[in-house]
Amino acid sequence: MFDLTLQDNRWLRRFYEGEELYSPAGSAVQPSTIEDFERLGITYVLKNREGIKIYTGIARQVPLYLDSKQKQVTDQPFYEAHEIDEESIVDLLAFGYVTGISTLLKSVTQFRAGKKVLVKNESETLSDILEGIPKTNQQFRSDVFSKRLETVLEEVFDEASLISKDRTIVVPLSGGYDSRLLACLLRKAGIENVICVNYGVKGAGKVESNPSREAASRLGYKWHYVEYTVKDLLNEMSTQEFENYFRVSHGFVSTPHVQEYLLMKKLYESFPGQKFTFAPGHSADFSAGSHITPMVLKANKSKRLDLLVSATLAKHFTLRKLPVPSEIYERVRRQLETLVSYGLEPYMAFETWNWFERQSKFIVNSIRLYEFFGHNWWLPFWDRRFIEFWFTVPVEQKKSKLFYDRFVEQMFFEPMGVAFDERTKRKAKNRKSLMMRLATIIPSANITMKAKDFYMKNRYHNPWGMDLIGEHLLNRFTARYQGPYQQLFQLINNSFSARGYDPNCYLAEVLAMLLLGQDFGVIRDA
Repeated sequence: MFDLTLQDNRWLRRFYEGEELYSPAGSAVQPSTIEDFERLGITYVLKNREGIKIYTGIARQVPLYLDSKQKQVTDQPFYEAHEIDEESIVDLLAFGYVTGISTLLKSVTQFRAGKKVLVKNESETLSDILEGIPKTNQQFRSDVFSKRLETVLEEVFDEASLISKDRTIVVPLSGGYDSRLLACLLRKAGIENVICVNYGVKGAGKVESNPSREAASRLGYKWHYVEYTVKDLLNEMSTQEFENYFRVSHGFVSTPHVQEYLLMKKLYESFPGQKFTFAPGHSADFSAGSHITPMVLKANKSKRLDLLVSATLAKHFTLRKLPVPSEIYERVRRQLETLVSYGLEPYMAFETWNWFERQSKFIVNSIRLYEFFGHNWWLPFWDRRFIEFWFTVPVEQKKSKLFYDRFVEQMFFEPMGVAFDERTKRKAKNRKSLMMRLATIIPSANITMKAKDFYMKNRYHNPWGMDLIGEHLLNRFTARYQGPYQQLFQLINNSFSARGYDPNCYLAEVLAMLLLGQDFGVIRDA
């Protein structure tokens, strides 16, 4: 029989119908029944004499693991008891996260998003969201779907009044559609206790800070801006506290989220001792179709698995330059083949791979930063009702977020006076996608990835300055871990060519060095 080993500070424990129920302590929403946990898609653990029941949540908000060596279900594997999985390190270096159910530790597997599992002497799947994904409704009418989505959003944001009762809601407001929609929905729900925040390096952040400030002003919300400087970033990320955060937030699966670390520190200076509920806008645009590329559409039309694999790698193999190692190609191919076997159309398999891998393991894992600083989190656009709605929308309406952009503009931005830059955003989106569309006339991952690399190198400027300090962080850790660095260097040379444009390539190498150096001890008096 497996034991349950959870960190006390990450869970709220109560008794539910005679069983021990554990819910995420960081979640601003605490459902009262098991049915509500599953309806909203929030992680929970239920323990009784028969075993341990796990619902991983729609996006594994708190990652859970099966440690077959220690015979434990846990949220924090004991790394010293396990060997390092070098195949998983290669995955980490390629994507920034470990795909599938593997982790960076042998004998430890992760539970995938969207599953309910019973663990006794072994793990048994009780239900899987893949077996009940809503069917796409091909009889599309804009007015009907708009009403359905409006109803879903009203239900999701019914929670806002309770959430804001004891804590101020902080919206990281970039000025983009997702965070702006979130702020509009809070205003429509009559929520006053809101602060909109924005941050970035001076100059690089200009594109996002101006729409952010304008949107907050027109909605009548306070707006707080944190200017990043390379000096401040380097100073904060050279502290023992930052290293402690880095050591506890990866879950042996993903590079930690660091771009808001300086924001957390500056907010503490501006609002000392105050605890917030953070409500980020991710990942509404993903669900609405923003990641569907021309290559995905070609794969969807042809039903060819090789094109689907190429489209997936072209989108997600960003931490390294070509060629893609054969073992990574085969692993992704098997994962996509499994998704297609559930009856998913190729474009849905592509989106589901993204959901299970990058979104739930890397994007959603950013909430570990809020928890580290004692804040709560609320992910309204990862509510199960919102996610399932988008499965019913035909791919033609998800392409280029056609339905989503029209919906938010007509239903929220225009009536609420924040429709001030749609034309500019459309022009920018068209400029960005033109080269990609031209490149994908021939459905080749190589051409698409080279086009993307050219664009990112020549046109993109990271507004948070992470591309400016990533190499500095790596150099600092390399000087400290010479032995592990040599191991890592050999591993990289055996699998990859050069680094890609994504600054997370440096963070992935730092995490790999810590792993190879067996250094995950936290300095408590930092």
